[in-house]
Amino acid sequence: MQSTSQVWRDLFAAGAPLEARAVIGGTVYTDISAPVVTRALMPDRLSVGNVVSASLALALRREGTISRSAAVVIEVRLNDGETASEWLPQGTFYISRRMRDPVTGLLALECYDALLKANAAWTPSAGDWPRAMSAVVAELAALLGVALDRRTAIPSGAAYAIGKPAEGTTIRDVLGAVAQAAGGSWAMTPDNRLRLVRLGDAGDAVDVVGTVGGIDVGPAGAVTGVRCTVDGAATLTGDDSGIVVDVTIAPMIAADMAERLIGLPYQPFRLTGAIYDPAAELGDRVNAGTGGEVSSVICSEQVTLGPAFRGDIAAPDPGEVTDEYPYISKNGSAIGLLKARVQDLSDAAVAGTTLMYAAGASATDPPADGWSATPPERREGYYIWQKTVTTYVSGDTQTSMPVNISGADGEDATVLRIDSSRGTVFKNNQVSTVLSVAIYHGPDRITDTAGLARVFGPGAYLQWRWQRMGEDHYGIISSDDSRIGDGGFTFTLSPADVDTKVTFMCELIVNS
Repeated sequence: MQSTSQVWRDLFAAGAPLEARAVIGGTVYTDISAPVVTRALMPDRLSVGNVVSASLALALRREGTISRSAAVVIEVRLNDGETASEWLPQGTFYISRRMRDPVTGLLALECYDALLKANAAWTPSAGDWPRAMSAVVAELAALLGVALDRRTAIPSGAAYAIGKPAEGTTIRDVLGAVAQAAGGSWAMTPDNRLRLVRLGDAGDAVDVVGTVGGIDVGPAGAVTGVRCTVDGAATLTGDDSGIVVDVTIAPMIAADMAERLIGLPYQPFRLTGAIYDPAAELGDRVNAGTGGEVSSVICSEQVTLGPAFRGDIAAPDPGEVTDEYPYISKNGSAIGLLKARVQDLSDAAVAGTTLMYAAGASATDPPADGWSATPPERREGYYIWQKTVTTYVSGDTQTSMPVNISGADGEDATVLRIDSSRGTVFKNNQVSTVLSVAIYHGPDRITDTAGLARVFGPGAYLQWRWQRMGEDHYGIISSDDSRIGDGGFTFTLSPADVDTKVTFMCELIVNS
């Protein structure tokens, strides 16, 4: 819980209204909608190794000049009309999208905290490897432009070291590996510090004084074992009679984790419209209900920072402790970094792609054989076909449908292909990938704006669109969107971009 003054505590006890303001580029905005902040330590299951970016939804009634990706600092205070408390931070966020409501004229801002920057690939500094996790985290925090929270405790010792990551490994990958080894998850604090919240850490006590909605409480249980899986072999420390923490880390680290976590009690819950101190943080201990029905930890919260402060807070379900195979969900693999393997952390990651070509006499039926990585010479009466063979880290391969790239009449055809750096199907909100565009026009493979202009003229450009589940049309994504790079040839996709299901498409626009 954030530190507050006696004035704050007295005003909260008296039920004083909450005020909110936004500070953007040094300008204070008070004529705003009630900010909605959503933050979590984990997705929909109790797990470790998570790196979750918090989000902010805010609308400004009158705005000045706001720069792209500007920092938005949300602050609140309690004010009963006679006495006002200090301003308390509720997070630092960065503008991802801005949208003007054509009816109300409000400027709506969609923002995320510094952990969204963790999707960037990490180029580690020169020096000896492996390195202590604490040293690596310090370097990564500096890259994110934030300080470490003083409560962050990273285990030390020979086992808690990281080998040099493979090329393309993201900051999120490395932070996730550290978090899994430490048995916790990363989050940004309200005062913009990077904090590792570990399972079993003693947080401050938060009393819920009432709920506008309901109280949903799951069965209480306890951790009884830690299952460590390495190279397909599983080792269980403890037993599986209760909740089992399932991880992919070095066995020595798993043994340390088991010693710390076995016996840890856990109770899932959800409180809707809870009334509690806005100074509370993720990881704090919550007590609620007239009969003490809830005694657990705040693992997620969505708060509306209006005069009557309300929040939806929860600790997710770990799976019924009576299940035959209970678990705390496995979240990625840390063993790759911990063992200094030169590989991506996900078997769904793309290890490489190969373009294959063949010539055939039919314009509609692809040739059955003769495929080669070398494009064939053009011959009268023959058509050039192309397919892509994608090889994943797991060793699996996938071959695309062949495409006639010389056209039905022998002229050059144009094919636009989108490839993902980490596959195309993602579990829960573990989305982190770069979508890359390649355009095939006859024998040409175009992957940059220079090639686009050379083949299609200076007026040609790429346009990205997206469609959420339930919508009946695709919306245009602005070319100024920070996720778009290289003139539209890359699109960086993060967990914040996907709710339940989102479809992205890219169009080639050629102006004559």
